[in-house]
Amino acid sequence: MRFRDDSRAQSVQIGAILLFATLIIALSVYQATVVPSQNADVEYKHSQTVQNQLTDVRNGILRSAATGTTQPVSVTLGTQYPSRVFLMNPPPATGTLRTGSYENNGIEVSNVVATNDETRDFLDGSWTASTKYLEYEPNYHEYDNAPNLAYGETLLYNRYPREGTTIPLSDQLLVDGNTITLVALNGSVGTTQSGSVSVNPQALSGPYERVQVTNESDEPVELTIPTQLSADTLTNRTGLGGQDAFQNAEAVGDDRVRVTLDPGTYTLRTAKVGVGSGTDDPGPRYLTTSDDRTVQNGEEFTVSMRDAFNNPVSGDVNVTVNRSVVGPQSKRVSEDGTVTFTYDGPTGPFNASILDGGSEERKVVFEGQPATDGGGGVGGGDDTYDVTLETSNRESEKVVWNVTENGTSIDLISEVTSNAGPVFGTNVDYAVNTSSATLSSSTGVTNASGQHTTTVDVPEEDGWEGTVFAASGDDVDALPIRVEHNPDAAGTFRSKIVDQGQTGSLARYETSYDATGVTDFDRVEVTYENLDSGGADETYTSFEPRDNIDDYGWVDENGGTGGDTYEITIEVYDTNGNVVDSRTVTDDADNVNPGGNDDLSENDSPTLSSSTVTDTSQFSTARYTVDYDVSDSAGKFTETEVLFLNEDSAYATDQQSVTETTGTAFHSAGGAEDDQYQILIQVLDDDGIVVNQRLVSDVADGSIDGSSSTATQTQISNFGKTPGQDRFSAQVQSQDSDGDTDMDRIEYVITDSDGNVVATATRTGSGQQIQPGTITIQSDQNIQGGETYTLFAVGYDQDGNYDWETANA
Repeated sequence: MRFRDDSRAQSVQIGAILLFATLIIALSVYQATVVPSQNADVEYKHSQTVQNQLTDVRNGILRSAATGTTQPVSVTLGTQYPSRVFLMNPPPATGTLRTGSYENNGIEVSNVVATNDETRDFLDGSWTASTKYLEYEPNYHEYDNAPNLAYGETLLYNRYPREGTTIPLSDQLLVDGNTITLVALNGSVGTTQSGSVSVNPQALSGPYERVQVTNESDEPVELTIPTQLSADTLTNRTGLGGQDAFQNAEAVGDDRVRVTLDPGTYTLRTAKVGVGSGTDDPGPRYLTTSDDRTVQNGEEFTVSMRDAFNNPVSGDVNVTVNRSVVGPQSKRVSEDGTVTFTYDGPTGPFNASILDGGSEERKVVFEGQPATDGGGGVGGGDDTYDVTLETSNRESEKVVWNVTENGTSIDLISEVTSNAGPVFGTNVDYAVNTSSATLSSSTGVTNASGQHTTTVDVPEEDGWEGTVFAASGDDVDALPIRVEHNPDAAGTFRSKIVDQGQTGSLARYETSYDATGVTDFDRVEVTYENLDSGGADETYTSFEPRDNIDDYGWVDENGGTGGDTYEITIEVYDTNGNVVDSRTVTDDADNVNPGGNDDLSENDSPTLSSSTVTDTSQFSTARYTVDYDVSDSAGKFTETEVLFLNEDSAYATDQQSVTETTGTAFHSAGGAEDDQYQILIQVLDDDGIVVNQRLVSDVADGSIDGSSSTATQTQISNFGKTPGQDRFSAQVQSQDSDGDTDMDRIEYVITDSDGNVVATATRTGSGQQIQPGTITIQSDQNIQGGETYTLFAVGYDQDGNYDWETANA
């Protein structure tokens, strides 16, 4: 029997081959098109992260110059690609961080001299220093024409080598009003890798000392800097051209620009900051003094040793005086670079010098004078002494001290004289007849005027009485003191100053006051006087008897004033134009409120009944959610302000305002993970007055300091979006893990890819677990189908512990 040929199985084999070929082609197409596109997206996001990190490096360099401290910053040079099954990835992307030199590294300010005669021996016509730039160059596989990131001369900018263009990413701080700031970069950095490196800017000369300079001729002040930005870009895109003193900027060679400023007096701030290896300290350069250079016999005088950047410098260096002084004629400089002597020599010129005084800049010349024109003497002789003990506002035999207005510290002045006049160098002993008062010092030595000062702290008790005694030689004087209160003085006018400033960035202030008890009230004027930087003074006027003025630093920004010293004056005027009450405080703009603030809340003011701060930071992004509840029985609540102040990265500081009594404020900032935050929650009444507040200090690391993330466990089972109906769906469960079965709620916060909040919701529960259940979260914004949204689900127990998880849709 013969079988016929049978080919029916061939179609199955052909089909399998075609299917396998189709799969290979699909994988090849995916490998050739989709994988590069996804990797390019990874590289772009890494580029944005590095930009944020280099912003921190720039801020760290400037903070080191301003504070004299080291400011470490981590920079991620490369990135990893997501793992893929059956597909191939290129090697991890790398990046290079290096310092570079210009063709001419010199920074210079010219046509200026120091206004201090002794400092002018060094700074007489111009000041120069050498600097470098710091640059990051990525080595990506897919992201074409990614910019280099560079820092130089207080600026961070993108540099596109192919096109030869630069785009600034920050404003300049070279010229700010009448302040010129020059920070030289020193050291060597050069590394290429895919991981992270630490950049540690350290002050080699700093914090910078403020030196007043002026030009003696009518020639303009000139500032010449090396920079990779063009003169036009520097003028129009960094804020330089908007400075009042600015005249013009012009190129004066390759990578070099000269800035011309109006003639006048300026504050010059110079510093030197090192990165990497090979840094060098500038060392001592000249000697100066801010004291009067005419010194009486028995008078103290102080000299300061400075480096080439005009900053105090310590070290193994002695200052020597070539005439007689009390004690040794040669002393080593202190940690702050100063040395103090007491003159005890003849009439005529003498000098203090360093490094053998080989040049005029290394010595200070004084003129010695007798102690007084009418004679006087030195303690220890046979004369009969006369001791007088006084205070500045003594009006009768007994000092009546108002602690309500003046506080509890009283400054006392003792004066010792003899037949020949004031007695220099004699001991004065102090005592008080009650243990309820304390003296700052129980003994002292008189100066060339025969005087010595001390302070006595008295109790606040109304009607308290005590006596302070001062004795020297054969005489003693007594000063009776009585304490009184003036309770009405504080009731007429009350005020509160909130310092929201940030060192190295902006000074911000919020001043509230209550003048409802002032008769014939007309207005209040609040003046902010910056004692360090010109052009940062502001005055605000309000005609409301109870008001909050919060414009300084928020509406009127003055860059670089954070950390400066301010004198803040609040004046109350009546209808006749008279100042009937006032308050003046001196404060550093450092986010610490000045002393002497009053409580401006009323009996029925709104109060912050509860608040919860949640830290969900991850993936280099700082994220915070603040949930609060305000009690407002009288209907006086207007808003809750939440300030997210980032102490490490000024760009990440933000303020949110919410007008509901129960509400949520959200904060998100890329590149700010692990930064230190101060979170200030403030409740404002219908006059805009801050009547209640809470401050939380936290590191953006995914958990609030002091809370436990192991007491609860939260899990997202599903998260989806419905663009056409502008709503989301989420299935989340949260479970108690510490055994006290006290689950409370789940908070839902949904953000878009820019970190903006688009929807929120809350689901309450109790017991051991909040069971998984799908809820619908409606958004009042248009949900886009191509947009990526992130859900932050946070499960809380009744003790405030929480755990959170994220999901994307």
